[in-house]
Amino acid sequence: MNRLVYKITLLVFVFFMTVGAYASSGRVEVVVSSGGIKPIKAIGLLISSGGVISKGNAEFRKVKDGVFLVSIPVQKGDVGKDTVATALLLSEDGKASSFGEVVDASSVTGRMARFALPQCKTRKPKSAVEDENIYSNLGNLESLLEIRKVRRDFLKLQLKKAMSGSMLKKLRKIEEGFGLYTGRPLSPDLDPYELSERLFRIYSVIRTK
Repeated sequence: MNRLVYKITLLVFVFFMTVGAYASSGRVEVVVSSGGIKPIKAIGLLISSGGVISKGNAEFRKVKDGVFLVSIPVQKGDVGKDTVATALLLSEDGKASSFGEVVDASSVTGRMARFALPQCKTRKPKSAVEDENIYSNLGNLESLLEIRKVRRDFLKLQLKKAMSGSMLKKLRKIEEGFGLYTGRPLSPDLDPYELSERLFRIYSVIRTK
């Protein structure tokens, strides 16, 4: 039973990575577009008011064509309250990609920060003419939204992998056995809100038994 509780806990965690953000202890992950180069190396940058720390030993893996996830190793002494992280990719002939997204790196203890877009102060411009930055920044906004979509799709694949085979069968049996079945088979393709609620019901029942 304890082993099953552990597996379901992990499953719930994977699910919420698809709608939230997570920075694993000791690492910050950044999405970078390769810009057409074939990367052989990734460099992470930790930027704060105290300066810039370069991490030449960053790991990276391909998410889809032209998009890579760079994992930057972080020590507690590397970061402060205002530290952010970004990264770039290098090809064999020395060409570099554009910098990737900028993410909060002020904590490496697992707080929910990895996939969140920054929260900015809002104001209503008096007119479009007085706020030309709105138009000049539309391209940046579209890029951020595309990055978030890539992350979402990537983690949906992880969720489907976690909710497959014998694990999915066990979850369905638990729903039926404890009277939680709603008439629609449990599946990773369900609406996110429904899936969230059903997973937590299963988790809660198992934890109390």
